[in-house]
Amino acid sequence: MKSIPRDWNWWAYFWRVIHRQKLKGIDKWDEMVVRFIIEILGCKKGDRLMDLGCGSGEHTRLLAKYGIECTGIDIAPSLISYAKMKARNENVKVEYIVNDMRKIDYENEFDYCIMISGTFGFFNDKENQRLLQRIKKALRPEGKLLFDIRNPIRKPQYGKSWTAIDDGYLLMDIKFNNKTKRETCEYYFIDKTGKINVMSKDISRKGNRLYTLNEIKSMLNKSGLQFLNAYGGFQLPPQEFPEFSKSFNIVIIATK
Repeated sequence: MKSIPRDWNWWAYFWRVIHRQKLKGIDKWDEMVVRFIIEILGCKKGDRLMDLGCGSGEHTRLLAKYGIECTGIDIAPSLISYAKMKARNENVKVEYIVNDMRKIDYENEFDYCIMISGTFGFFNDKENQRLLQRIKKALRPEGKLLFDIRNPIRKPQYGKSWTAIDDGYLLMDIKFNNKTKRETCEYYFIDKTGKINVMSKDISRKGNRLYTLNEIKSMLNKSGLQFLNAYGGFQLPPQEFPEFSKSFNIVIIATK
């Protein structure tokens, strides 16, 4: 069978558009997340919000319908093109920008910043710390940051698994390195034509750094952001963490 290396632009579209649209109840989940964001942050019409790692733009489009001025940033051109097309079709105004979130250079421009679906942790510890500092610079005084991280206490089932998707088959090989505290994944997608789509060498096994809540609090403090609260997911009414320590993720709220 023919093997084709695919870069992040290809895999980003695969995960955030093709795979995501197959998830049962994803539209209701998006609506729940947006309601949570508005209630917890206190978003009002005319406020400015930046979504880092915005993906295909579901949350920014929904937020824009509440009158919130949104800027979505993602490194994958395929996702930004898709997000712009969807915004036009839904007749909502959202600014979408192709950029590496590590290179944002705003100053006192946004009331809020969000990073959803485990976006925080892609990079090494120093880069993750610098990202928080750039976010702090981008926020207006008393601006707020909301992001979620994987709960390191509740790890998924590691190993290999198969999933049928889009008339093909996806093989995932997920591992966790106790020394580096990084979760790494290898993906192979056998499409309906029989071709094997594999990860290119530059993105293979990079994975995500899993942080504890105490580590996050320390990083926020170093960046000049003040920790406000943590929740055990996006449910309303909100469920404070760590009372619900078995939650799959932790939603962090901080302020400038």
